Amino acid sequence: MRFVEGKKYILSMIVEKQNGDEFDFFIKAQHIASRRFSYINNLNLMLSEFGIHSDDPRSAESQWTVSKRELKTLTNKTKIMFSDINFVEYIEKQLDYDRAEGEWENISIL
Repeated sequence: MRFVEGKKYILSMIVEKQNGDEFDFFIKAQHIASRRFSYINNLNLMLSEFGIHSDDPRSAESQWTVSKRELKTLTNKTKIMFSDINFVEYIEKQLDYDRAEGEWENISIL
């Protein structure tokens, strides 16, 4: 499952091939009503689900470049999260809070 549509947000897993065996990996959350979006890899909830600790440099980044091996782990975890309706509902609450803090400046044209 590459994306899931919740009540307020569409969550999308995005993978882009880079050089060699490297890939860019990120989760995009788009607020349906406003079309505003943010890349959310570095939300505390997502970091916890991915097993990323605060001393890991990726904890400050919303998009990650990863190896093919790490990509497989991240995509498998994401698919599990996206298939869990309780997780989707919980993250939507976290996203509401994050959006209210003004972190969402991007607007999707589509």
